[in-house]
Amino acid sequence: MGFLKDLLSNMKGSQTNGSASDADTGGKKPAAVDGQSKGQRQGQVEFMTDLLKSIGCRMQKDDDYGDNAYVFVYQGEHLLLYTKEETPMIIIYDTHWYDVSLDDLDDFSLLKEAVNECNKGSIMGCVFYDIYKDEGKAVVGSQVRTHIGPYVPDAEDFMRYVLDSLLRKHQQLFHEMEEARNARNKKYAAKS
Repeated sequence: MGFLKDLLSNMKGSQTNGSASDADTGGKKPAAVDGQSKGQRQGQVEFMTDLLKSIGCRMQKDDDYGDNAYVFVYQGEHLLLYTKEETPMIIIYDTHWYDVSLDDLDDFSLLKEAVNECNKGSIMGCVFYDIYKDEGKAVVGSQVRTHIGPYVPDAEDFMRYVLDSLLRKHQQLFHEMEEARNARNKKYAAKS
């Protein structure tokens, strides 16, 4: 993961608009995405549009989620992106990919344990659940926050890493639920 080391060194002293000066990058210009010339400045939304396009995703505005919300599909998952022109900070949500009935107290308890386990020591992303009382269920989603902009070397690889990390939360949650279920079953069997 040499790109993370390069990313951190390129971010040192970077300006708040997400671009780095020649001094910040040791005289090297950051790699451009989708043919951007070295002299052009690209806004964050345009940068993200081009970046996602370069990895096979089409980003479109979604006013239902607010002024800075965009949706796109990655590996079959519908994802929600929040980004602004003024900052290289992005937030990506993978919402409503699993749910548990609130009437099933055992499953809901397992879900809470699994979500906590998923988030322990997590560097990239987190898992959360929302309670929908009217529907009688807890709905699971995941989120990742990161900085990305034209200053990021190998931005396409970094973005794939971020998105893959977000999607791995699915398997991690199911694994943690199975582990919690097995531990609970062993406890019940020992009591019998």
